[in-house]
Amino acid sequence: MTDEIVVRELRESDEPQVLDLLAASTGLADDEVRRRSFAWKHRDNPFGTSLGWVALAGEHLVGVCLFQRWEFLDEDAVVPAVRVSDAAADPSLGAGILDRLVAHACAQLTGDEARFAFGVAGDERLAACRQAGWEEVGRLPAVIRLRSARGALRTLRSRAAPERHPLPTDVGVPAAEVLADATAVHELLLNSTASAGLATRRDVPFLQWRYGPEWLHYRVLRYSERIQDGLLVFRLRQRGRARELVVEDLIAPTGAEEEVTEIATLALRATGADHAFAITRPGSFDAALAPPGLGPTLVWRDLIGGQASPALESWSLGTGDVEFG
Repeated sequence: MTDEIVVRELRESDEPQVLDLLAASTGLADDEVRRRSFAWKHRDNPFGTSLGWVALAGEHLVGVCLFQRWEFLDEDAVVPAVRVSDAAADPSLGAGILDRLVAHACAQLTGDEARFAFGVAGDERLAACRQAGWEEVGRLPAVIRLRSARGALRTLRSRAAPERHPLPTDVGVPAAEVLADATAVHELLLNSTASAGLATRRDVPFLQWRYGPEWLHYRVLRYSERIQDGLLVFRLRQRGRARELVVEDLIAPTGAEEEVTEIATLALRATGADHAFAITRPGSFDAALAPPGLGPTLVWRDLIGGQASPALESWSLGTGDVEFG
């Protein structure tokens, strides 16, 4: 069966079959949600339209791999990259189809399109990633901040994976409402401390795309009435029996990082969440707990040859850079 598989670039006409295959792997049954999510991630991205490849058995689409374009800043240099965003294969054909698709895609990418590919992998996929030529950078630092002793008990008993769909809350305001003030947000970004190492190139259009869509349910709490004084982007979700406040992004003016971080504590109290969770950039949430094994594992693949994998300490990634959907 594998010899009969044909791999080619994604075409617009493939989208219905791609959405069906992704639905089978993600559990997103709602057609409208699937179409909206696909367009948001792969067509509306300010870094550019995603690159995609599919595997076909005759007329039947049996695998898909989509690479989302991404841009990093390394000091003042813009570094183009891609991330594995959506990948799925017909389960009856095994994981080999997916590995073949990803390998083919990486071979087709050029240095102009991307210097490297990156993503996160669960423990069950790490061996396959290594065999397919990916390097394991390390486990991204992640922390939790507890609200109360009672909440701590629920948190400790909730080792399950988080639910995909966010919980509703009236705390804060919709992210789109705050991010619509492009002048104030731009001023905040200009006055915030540049992240050391590889950091996502964030500007106003990126933030509006990443957190603005109403159906993603992102909320914002400001440090004061002035957006320029700092803000927290968050949403709520269920993790086992615990209610989790996900710190997606925290933007603070230089010198006010510690004060603005306390917005997360205010959000915990206001939402009644049991704990806050964050994949952290260096220097964030220093007073929080960092249980071993909490963060996802970052994987990396050279696309131009001759590059060494950047050390884990040289990456500056937050939750919003890593978790999507």
